[in-house]
Amino acid sequence: MALGDWQMPLAVLGMVSLLLLMAGLARRHQEYQALQRERLRRLVAGIESLEVALESLKGIPLASELRNALRGDLHRAWLQVQAIHRNYPGLAQRIDEAAMRLQGDGGVTQGRVPAVEDQAACNRLLDALDRVSAHLGNGLGEVSRSKGMILVAWRREIQERRAEVLARFHVVAARQAQQAGDNGEAVAHLQQLLEELARRGPDTDFVRELYAEAERLYRYAVQGRSLGEAVAGEGEETLGQRSNRSSAA
Repeated sequence: MALGDWQMPLAVLGMVSLLLLMAGLARRHQEYQALQRERLRRLVAGIESLEVALESLKGIPLASELRNALRGDLHRAWLQVQAIHRNYPGLAQRIDEAAMRLQGDGGVTQGRVPAVEDQAACNRLLDALDRVSAHLGNGLGEVSRSKGMILVAWRREIQERRAEVLARFHVVAARQAQQAGDNGEAVAHLQQLLEELARRGPDTDFVRELYAEAERLYRYAVQGRSLGEAVAGEGEETLGQRSNRSSAA
């Protein structure tokens, strides 16, 4: 076969090869874009989850170093969003707000957990603390640079505040139930508190003190005695109010 006879098949083969190459490049680009969209989705979801948690915890005492580290993570996360999608809606404002909150987010940094009004408020605070705990467990951002005792202290602080929130809710709810004439419900609240403190801890002096006082109140309730009587001579202090700060604060 003469050389000229090969030109057409070779041209067709070249075109087919080029089309296949272009199709492969287009597919890889689409896959890359899909990965970037998923990365962006996860990143924004994580940011929003942590922002909601910190907003819910503004009245819960957390060490200023921990608050600053979490706010630093949020600021860096918005910068990562910018690197992926510069035209993300409201991005410039979100970055500016995150930077401003690095100077202080207005959250409480010392003292004790305030009164927890009802089950819904208790659940909201527990969920927020669990979100922060999950973030610490992920080893992201500032946490990845925080080694040793500081990271241990942050985790312990979140766990102790969780225990304190439970105590502030269940003891008040138990007293209210007893005052309403339902001692069985009061016993149930205190029993649930004891179970939660034993199951989730942590095993620190602060939580052991909470547990000992909850156990004392539980015995009063089981005996049908007034929980108000249990704190007689101690003012209006109840479980979760005795200490102005957890051992981690």
